[in-house]
Amino acid sequence: MTGKQKIWRFCWIISFVQFFFIVYARSYWGRDQLCMAARRGNLAEMRFLLSAGADPSRVGWEEHFTPLGETVCSGNVAAARLLLGWGADPNAPNDAGMGRTAATTLTGTPDPPGTPETQAQVIALIRSAGGR
Repeated sequence: MTGKQKIWRFCWIISFVQFFFIVYARSYWGRDQLCMAARRGNLAEMRFLLSAGADPSRVGWEEHFTPLGETVCSGNVAAARLLLGWGADPNAPNDAGMGRTAATTLTGTPDPPGTPETQAQVIALIRSAGGR
């Protein structure tokens, strides 16, 4: 095996390990990368994770919200639209068992760059998709 082949194989193995860790292991162990990407509004990362099999309705460990709930917190309409397009359940409750859904996760001041107006837009979008 040549040096170039060894480097290529090493890079492939590292890429596979990173992919597995980001999509499956973090999601399985509770640190949900999709929730963090939804809160930040990173649409490219969200598309990658969703196409790799991440669950758009899974509750994240850190904030106990679904990815849709994270978009409400950040006021990110584009991220909410993307999640709903990938089949996110607008009525999935948080994991505290209190029955709060994405449309009822307002926690006060939105994360920058969100505003109360963008939070209201996200909630209206979720409600138009059947959210309570």
